[in-house]
Amino acid sequence: MLKPKNKKKQQKKLNTVKLFNEQSGKREEFEIEEDIDSIDINKLKDIAKERKSKEKFIRLRMWVSLLVSAFNNDRGIIPKNIGNNVLITNNQYTTKNHLSQMIIVQEMSEYTPLMWMSDLLSEVKDTAPDILVDITVKCMPYYIDVNGSGMTSRLRTWNMTLDNPIIGKESVRRASRCLFTYDIVKAGAKLYKGYTYIIVRATTGTKLSKGVEQVCAYLGSIGAVYKKVNNNIEEHMQFSLLVSDKRPAHLKDLNPVIYSTETLAQSLPGIQGMNNTKGVLFGFDRISNYPYFIDFKASANAKNVMIEANSGFGKTYMAESWLYPFYADGFNICVMDIKGTEFAAFTKALHGVTISMRNDTPYYINTFVWDSEEKFGRDAKTYANHQLRLSKEKMMIMAEPKPEEVASTESLLDEFLYYTYELIGSRPDNENTWTRTKGLTPYIIFEYFEKYISHEIQNKYPDVAKKTLERLRIYMSRTGSNSHIFGRPFAYREVLNNRVLTFDFGILEESTDQDPVLFKLHVLDMTIVNDAFVSHKKNQGQWTVKVLEESQIVDDYLTKIYTREITLRRAQNQVTILLGNSIAALYNNPLSRPILDNLNILAMGAINKASRKFLIEDFGLKDDQNILLQDIQVNGDLNHTFLLVNRMESDSTTALLQAAVPDEVRNSSLFRVVDTEE
Repeated sequence: MLKPKNKKKQQKKLNTVKLFNEQSGKREEFEIEEDIDSIDINKLKDIAKERKSKEKFIRLRMWVSLLVSAFNNDRGIIPKNIGNNVLITNNQYTTKNHLSQMIIVQEMSEYTPLMWMSDLLSEVKDTAPDILVDITVKCMPYYIDVNGSGMTSRLRTWNMTLDNPIIGKESVRRASRCLFTYDIVKAGAKLYKGYTYIIVRATTGTKLSKGVEQVCAYLGSIGAVYKKVNNNIEEHMQFSLLVSDKRPAHLKDLNPVIYSTETLAQSLPGIQGMNNTKGVLFGFDRISNYPYFIDFKASANAKNVMIEANSGFGKTYMAESWLYPFYADGFNICVMDIKGTEFAAFTKALHGVTISMRNDTPYYINTFVWDSEEKFGRDAKTYANHQLRLSKEKMMIMAEPKPEEVASTESLLDEFLYYTYELIGSRPDNENTWTRTKGLTPYIIFEYFEKYISHEIQNKYPDVAKKTLERLRIYMSRTGSNSHIFGRPFAYREVLNNRVLTFDFGILEESTDQDPVLFKLHVLDMTIVNDAFVSHKKNQGQWTVKVLEESQIVDDYLTKIYTREITLRRAQNQVTILLGNSIAALYNNPLSRPILDNLNILAMGAINKASRKFLIEDFGLKDDQNILLQDIQVNGDLNHTFLLVNRMESDSTTALLQAAVPDEVRNSSLFRVVDTEE
């Protein structure tokens, strides 16, 4: 046995010999525990030579393993002492849980199936069940200048490629996709530049190799171009950093995959929030926990939303949760609070204005006065005729003619109003004469009307003249039982510059029954203010969101107003949100069917069977959407959760949104879901 000289000598007599030490590369003295005569020098040389050959073999095996691993996955196992460390080789990295290999998708083909990610996972799992496949897609907005100086030459090149018979098929397909993308951009679709990373994980190298093989086989079957990251350790780490939005300079040319909003929705069916990256935040999708935005300003489609659910499910809270993002996005807000208890706190929080439309309010819009400051860009005659029409409509509401008396009553009131303005010398086409209308009030107009109903007029309108006079007396006479409604004229110009406007009808808080005439008069006043509010904001280049309540219980008079709001307001930059209990009730009323034809966004909670049947058979609800809707009906965990279907997109997107109902309200005995089905 050989020992270094500097070691402590034993009691036994030791002899010294000089030998070459392979580790230090020098000759060193060793002590031998035998007599020098018994040592064979040749034997010592053989020992040194054998040691040197073993070290050469270990070195050669290390280099061979390194070269082989550059082309193949390491067929290794997870070290037992790895702990919380990460072992990084040139083609994979190892943690205490898995060995992992990264694949980067650089290009998709026109053969890419819908939901290819789910398809990939399903197919790979069938052949390699013991592996995990993680897919990461990093997207960012991608803008193409279709009018740029270089676009014309590119279009020419792509078209020439399509027409050239000697060009390879791969180049022809790529050119056709570029031309198709150009058409998509011109149509207004948003594009995204996406980097797709597939990470295959397994517990052993053999399983990992099989998983990577199956993933690559699937990508090849759909014509995708991909790259397995088999590089040095530094570059492998830099590719990994791309997942975290870090971009090394020498990897800047890594090819992205170009997506549109539609192809993203098809590829990522659970990530429906990708339909827009800006606009109004409608909530967080409970399926993907992804924020769901709708950009109303970027679409020319009808901008109408309906929230439908049984009473007590949280429709109002759902609408309020949207109004704050609308406000933050620059929208003005106009709310029709029929119940009078729903939006008071919201309006106060945003420093808005609440206009009382209750039975006992003395405020009214005086349409009998012609004011030049209220023309809002219209010519004099158009404005004056508009005021005449509104005045006649108010008097028709108070006269309450029978259907067979409507025509003659309108004729009587038309003649009276034209006669009155001629009598005081005010002409529709001459603004200088409008100052003579400033003293007109409903009481004075009634006095004129009382004098106008002569024997001649009674003979001309025998069925309606005296009846109209008596009906108007209740409201327009100074001593009428409901004459308080015309106590104080309201100058609505003062509220047009506010951003939040709420009309409080207070039906739930009224101690007496609602007078239908007073309700209709207040609705008409609301319409006048709303028209001026929306038009004023449109002229300033601003947008407005309007909330309408209880669509299924209102009478035909209000249904017509709702229909006009839904069908015509799109041209005035208005987004309309309609709350209701039964979409089937709207369908059964001929007056409200145009509302359904112009609905593009539905938020549905627990609804009755008739409405669910209509949505499936006539509205075109998809199978997967119907399954989610049925789950809302029976799953207690989805209480106050709404299924949102957005048909403003070319392929409708879906999200599950939770209404922000406070616990003290949710647990209250007054807050219970009521099914409206008969």
